[in-house]
Amino acid sequence: MIKGPRSIVVRALVFVLAFTGLTSWSVMTVPGFTHLRLAGRRPSSGKVVKAAQEAVEKAFARRKTHSTKEVALATDAALERLEAATASRVREITSRLRQLDDPIRPAGRSPTVDDLNRTRRTVPREVQAETDLLMAELERLKPARLYPQLIFPAELEPNDTPDRAVPLNLTSSGYVTLSGSILAGDQDYFKFNAPAGSRVWAFVDTGGPQRAGATSRDSQVTILGPDGGKVLAVDDDSGFGGASRETGRTVLASAIAGLSLSEGGTYFIRINAESPAAVIDPYRLFVAVSTSSSVEIEPNDKAEAAELVATATDSVGVRSAKISAAGDVDYYSVASPAGWTIYASLHANPDGDGTVPDLIVDLLAPDGNTMLFSTDAGRRGDVRGPATAMFGFDVSAAGNYLVRVRNPSGTTGSYDLLAVTADFLAACPPASITSTFGSPTAGPGYFVGTGTQTDRLFRNLPASTCAAPKACPATVGDSLTRAFDAYTFTNTSCATACVTVSLTQNSGIDFALFTAAYLGSYNPVSLCTNYLGDPAGTGTIGLTEIYSFDVPSLSDFVIIVHEVDPGDGTGANYTLAVSGPFCCEITCPANITQANAPNQCDAVVAFPAPTTNGSCGTVTCTPASGSTFPVGTTTVTCTTCPGGRTCSFTVQVQQRLVLEDDANGNCIVVTRDSCASGEANYCWKRANNTTVSGACTMSVEGTNVYILTAAGDPNPWQGGANLMRRTGWARSIAQRGSPTTLVLKDSNIDDSACICP
Repeated sequence: MIKGPRSIVVRALVFVLAFTGLTSWSVMTVPGFTHLRLAGRRPSSGKVVKAAQEAVEKAFARRKTHSTKEVALATDAALERLEAATASRVREITSRLRQLDDPIRPAGRSPTVDDLNRTRRTVPREVQAETDLLMAELERLKPARLYPQLIFPAELEPNDTPDRAVPLNLTSSGYVTLSGSILAGDQDYFKFNAPAGSRVWAFVDTGGPQRAGATSRDSQVTILGPDGGKVLAVDDDSGFGGASRETGRTVLASAIAGLSLSEGGTYFIRINAESPAAVIDPYRLFVAVSTSSSVEIEPNDKAEAAELVATATDSVGVRSAKISAAGDVDYYSVASPAGWTIYASLHANPDGDGTVPDLIVDLLAPDGNTMLFSTDAGRRGDVRGPATAMFGFDVSAAGNYLVRVRNPSGTTGSYDLLAVTADFLAACPPASITSTFGSPTAGPGYFVGTGTQTDRLFRNLPASTCAAPKACPATVGDSLTRAFDAYTFTNTSCATACVTVSLTQNSGIDFALFTAAYLGSYNPVSLCTNYLGDPAGTGTIGLTEIYSFDVPSLSDFVIIVHEVDPGDGTGANYTLAVSGPFCCEITCPANITQANAPNQCDAVVAFPAPTTNGSCGTVTCTPASGSTFPVGTTTVTCTTCPGGRTCSFTVQVQQRLVLEDDANGNCIVVTRDSCASGEANYCWKRANNTTVSGACTMSVEGTNVYILTAAGDPNPWQGGANLMRRTGWARSIAQRGSPTTLVLKDSNIDDSACICP
């Protein structure tokens, strides 16, 4: 490859960033920020970012030794100041880049590739140097990731006492997530069933964008015994909220890790704000129940030796492990599809011997090097709960992500690690759902719940339709309590959908069940709040009641099936059918690996369109098929509409040189993932079809490429190519005086078709 200024693609990216006015960037890893000292021009906010980074590092360092509310609040404030300073610095950098690139931006249009090529030969050296420095700083600041907008079913209010607790329907994978809010003086109760000897992991994520009226991110979570009164564990600040959000990361989230449950039964979770007058809106609750664990498999101290603990089909993994010596590092792998969430929770000192190791939990990208997030688990948690660190991270691209546990301070001790890869709208819902009243059937694409409501609606004609929606009927006013089943769906399509619902009672007594629909959430004590529609009547056994209503794009809707008179629905079997153009699934093509274009540091890559199911509308992929991709790995994200369903895959462009002998079957394939001279990998295929492979170096000097096997290689050789003449050669290197055994000559490297595994 030819040495020179950065590729056209990277330069073009600079212009895109400058023209679009990108302002939302964040540094994902705290503590341990990397600082960059710039020469030449540096706007003042660069110093502000550096000072804010140092303040965050000091705050986290103090938090390790002073686990007080005052220190936690100070750390949270430092994170907010850093996010504001980073956004300001990015605005300054993009503005300066526009000034530097003005000479090549023709009036009235964006620069073309020809403009860029022409300017690369004329741009002053000092302008290029400053551009490179600013680009390097942007690289270090890390652009905000465009994660899919995850939609979670909402809590069912009121749930402010144990007897009104919302049931958590743990999936067959053993986890559940939903959203909620805490108003002033409010508290939320949830309940779940767990067998004896199981362990519960709970996380209240209060990070990310807040709604209007929110005043705090400071939550508390409590696990209560089967009686709903005995406190088994409580936590205030052990979770890290908003780990993958662009803004609003917080150390004021709460978490409980690996709490052992000695007896089977129904347990309760209580969530409240640390201050009774505070408003938390929204929060995201994650609960997992594990029934088994495995001992870590050593050695696992390198990324390539990471043990796979969670996958899309085996979502929950628990490992019991130990940091046995100073410097010991443990790696674990989590295979996650695009758009899923990785949860990681560490319980330090599970054996309770009083030795709490000072541990760091990192999340690394599939490349094994890029740090996505880091948090400290070395603090001692609340005395009534385990020492904990927990976070959730929404991943944008599929891959094997790495959870790393390390001990930078040299302390040793045991820990338990939970890793979960979670999906919340994995598939379109089935055409119909058959359930027994009081035990709604769970399934893919929707969520279920049960509870009790006060009063019921009048059954007034006509039935609701999309063409003729009706206002909410009045309630009968008897204040009696009735049981209900709830089903939460999401319109994941890109437009308002007309949804049709039918309810057929299969057994029980006639006229026992009624259904109604609600937008977003359902309030069992306010039956007209968020009302969408109902079928106007109830039927005899085998009769189907039908109604329809409109649901906005990307919105939740809740279907309620409740008993008409108290007790009438007990044991009744029914079928609920929900249909309409409200469902969208998108599946991306497989990852692509392609060689660079001859004599270029990039390649044009075409890929097939994603496959879709349901009403997905137009699909847009960024970068688009047919774009020029630089050498290295680029993530392609495909979206059904702004904020809609997404999927992603990677395009890997390798610098690749294939030498194929003109006279026989000997060939060599050399690849690397960078355009800079340096380490590469080779595969040598001999004429007898035997192959050897190993490491080598590739260097570029003008129009010549030189390759050489690494020291100690049992099959040493050297070679190269003339990129101008498109010719290549290689020969084995004599060992201990032995003669050369093989010479390879390739008069046209462009027609080489060698495939070497």
